[in-house]
Amino acid sequence: MPHTITIDPKKTLQQLVEAGKYDWKYINDEYKLPPGKKGTVAIELVQVGHQPNNKAVVKALNAKGYRPATIAEVLALGIKYKKLQRNKPIASAEGNFYVCLSEYDGKRRLSVSQDDHSWLDYCCFAAVRKSSDTRSLGTSELKSLALEKIKELSELISKL
Repeated sequence: MPHTITIDPKKTLQQLVEAGKYDWKYINDEYKLPPGKKGTVAIELVQVGHQPNNKAVVKALNAKGYRPATIAEVLALGIKYKKLQRNKPIASAEGNFYVCLSEYDGKRRLSVSQDDHSWLDYCCFAAVRKSSDTRSLGTSELKSLALEKIKELSELISKL
């Protein structure tokens, strides 16, 4: 099930972290929030099924038609869906950094760290379906995508 979030590129890393109201947080001092694009994104939680490192996660997501959610997107997910991380840890990788939303002893935790990380097999990875990320598309591309989706819906409706 996708979780829809809105990205506000005007928000700083500190504002995103504070808005998440985490009980415990660690943010690597070297991480700098890259400029983002405003828009709405549907994040899906994908399990890879083994104990992958960051590179293996990115490769597995790409093979399934996803891209890893950015750290800003994961932070926005944590703001809007505060209980989501209580089920399973939610992680994503961006460049040399990774983010993890988790729970320990009933407390919500946030970690933005550096290093290649090996993940437990029950972790979920925040991912965006490449075909649904419309923030970088132009007007004609958006119209074409909308018409394609309308056609798909019409076909589904006709089968009912």
